[in-house]
Amino acid sequence: MEKHKTNTTPTESPRDEFTGDLEAQYEGVERHQEYTVRRDAQQRADVAEKALSIDALTGLGNRKCFDAFIDEHSDLEANHGNIAVVFIDLNGLKHINDTRGHDAGDQVLVDVARFLEESFRDEDVKIHLSGDEFVVFCNNIGHAQPSASDDQRHSNGEFTDGLKKRLQEKVFINLPKELELAWDVAVCDKGQDKDLKNTAKRADLGMQVIKQEMKDAKLNWMQRLLRKLSAKHLPPR
Repeated sequence: MEKHKTNTTPTESPRDEFTGDLEAQYEGVERHQEYTVRRDAQQRADVAEKALSIDALTGLGNRKCFDAFIDEHSDLEANHGNIAVVFIDLNGLKHINDTRGHDAGDQVLVDVARFLEESFRDEDVKIHLSGDEFVVFCNNIGHAQPSASDDQRHSNGEFTDGLKKRLQEKVFINLPKELELAWDVAVCDKGQDKDLKNTAKRADLGMQVIKQEMKDAKLNWMQRLLRKLSAKHLPPR
């Protein structure tokens, strides 16, 4: 007579199934916690990194932000006719610091930063580069073609003229009268620039020339005034 074989394979009890479900749930919770910890750490690192690029006084970008923007925009073809660099210098800030104190000078910097925020577009990158210098990178001003056409030059000229008008209309309202704005703008041009840093250098040099012209004009005015006063008070011959 054939004997029936008994099944000796162990079967899972409901208790075993429940334990397995709990272990899977715990593993899922641990994975989620690890992800949350990594995500939070990355967010804190991103915030800290961004803070390093922000000027604490004005809330604008700082030198690190300036360098990062130039590094990120290294494609000369894409930049050509499409990015403008504005260099701005505050003539008279040192005099305000010396006569009114550094708190007054700091307030001027904060007011100028606000002025730049109001005068330029949201997409433009405003930077407090150093004590009395500011920079603005103006993005997407022309979407220029690879070759510099007459239309492109006209478009860049319109941008510069429009910027000049905008700055002259708003400049230094409610700011100290002894403060003057020296500024110049350069549009990235692959015919002149090997990179965006060179564009920034052209804007900086142009601003320095204008700054010197303003100083010379003020000196000439003072010299003429002194000659007038001297002539007025000279004894008759």
